Amino acid sequence: MLIKSENLSVEFRCPECGYLGKSCRGLGKHFAWKHPEIEKAALWARVYGLQQTKCKCGCGQDTPWSSKPGYVGYNDFIMGHNLNTDDPWNKGLSKDTDERILKSAVSTSKSVKKKWEEGDYDDRRSNASSMNKNQGWFPEGSKPWNKGLGHPSVYGPEFSKELRRTVRELFRNRCVRCDAGDSLVVHHIDTDKTNNDIENLMLLCRRCHMKIHSDISKSKGLDYHVGLDVSSRVAGLKLRDFRVELIDYANAKNKIIKNHYTHTCPKPKFSFGLVHNGFSYGIVIFSMPSRQNIAASLGYENGDVLELSRMFIHEGMPKNSGSYLIAKTIKYLKGFSKYKAVVTYADSTEGHTGTLYKASNFLEAGVSRANYHYEDAFGNRFHKRAVWSRAKKCDRTEREQAEVERLVKVVEKEKYRFIYRLAA
Repeated sequence: MLIKSENLSVEFRCPECGYLGKSCRGLGKHFAWKHPEIEKAALWARVYGLQQTKCKCGCGQDTPWSSKPGYVGYNDFIMGHNLNTDDPWNKGLSKDTDERILKSAVSTSKSVKKKWEEGDYDDRRSNASSMNKNQGWFPEGSKPWNKGLGHPSVYGPEFSKELRRTVRELFRNRCVRCDAGDSLVVHHIDTDKTNNDIENLMLLCRRCHMKIHSDISKSKGLDYHVGLDVSSRVAGLKLRDFRVELIDYANAKNKIIKNHYTHTCPKPKFSFGLVHNGFSYGIVIFSMPSRQNIAASLGYENGDVLELSRMFIHEGMPKNSGSYLIAKTIKYLKGFSKYKAVVTYADSTEGHTGTLYKASNFLEAGVSRANYHYEDAFGNRFHKRAVWSRAKKCDRTEREQAEVERLVKVVEKEKYRFIYRLAA
C-alpha cells in the first residue's frame, strides 16, 4: 500500500550504521556509497517502518517497492497481475451505433459552435483540434476556419528548409567562428530576418550566435542608463563631493562596454570609479600591457608596467573630472612598489591627441606604428588576434576568416604614447 511521504514523520537515519542524513536525497547517497551490497528497497522499508507485502492477485509473490514521487511503500500488485480488467462501457461503440455517444457529440458541437459565434477564439482554437468534421462542426463543403492562418513567420517565405540546407552545405556544416559541428543555426548578418539573400546568411553554433547578438545589443545600447541626465544629477556639485574608489570588475566592464568607443574591456588589474551616492560617473581601468614588448621598449621588465587601457567620463560632469580621476588613481598606484610606470595611448583615429594625459603630467613617449582591426556591419570592433584565433580553429587564414564572417578590415592611424613614471 502506498502512503504519502509528507504524512510520515520519520528520521532519515541509516538502519545499518546509524548515519543521520539531512534529507531523503542525502540518505539515498549514503546507501549507494556505504551499503551498495544491500537492496535499497529493503533499506528504505526499514527507514519508514513498512513491511513487505504480497501481490493481491493471490500469486504469493512479493510486490516491488514503489518509486512514485511523493509516495512510499510497496505496490499492491506486481505489474500485469491486476485482475481489474473490465472493459470501458464505450469500447467498440461509435455515434453511429450508440445513441448516448451521438447525443454527447451533438451537445459538444453546439457548445463549441456557440463560443465561435460569440468570438471566444481561444477556446475555439483549443477545441478545434479535438473536434471532428463529422460531428457537425463544419457544414458540407466548407473549410476549417484556421486553414492557412498559422503563426506568421518573421523570416519570410524565402527562409525555407531548402535555403537553410543550402547554407549548411555552403559552410560544410561547420560554425564559421569556432568550427563546431553541432547545434548549428542560420544567422542573418544584418539582423533583418526578411533579408534572406544568401550573401546575408552564415552558419553559426548556438554559442557563437548568442555572442554575436550580445555584441549587437551592446553596440545599439550605448547609454549605460537610458534617459540619464548627468547635468541635472550633478548640478551644484564640486569635484570634492566625488570619491575615487575601487569598484568591482563586473560593474566597470558593463559601463565600459556600453560607453567606450571600442565597446570592449580587457581584464583589469585595478578598476576605479568616480562615485557619488553609489553611482559611478567615470571609470578608469589599469591592466597589463597588451603587448609583451612594451615594458622592454620603455626600459622596464615585464610586470613592472601597467597600461591605462580604458577610461570614460559622463558628459555634463564638472570641469577637470578626467584629470582629477587620473591623479587620484596614480596616487593610489604609487603605494605599490612593484609597479614602476604607467603607459597609455591616445588614438588619433578617433581624433584623440592626449590633452588629458598631458594635463595629468604624463610624458610623451613617441608614437606606435599603425595597426588595424575588424568591424562588422554594426560597428562592433574585433581585434585582429581574435579573428586570427578563430581562423586557426577553422583551419583558415585570417583574411579568409574575415571574409567568411563578413568583417571589414579598418586600418588605424598611429597612436600617441604617453608614460608616467611612478618611481624616480
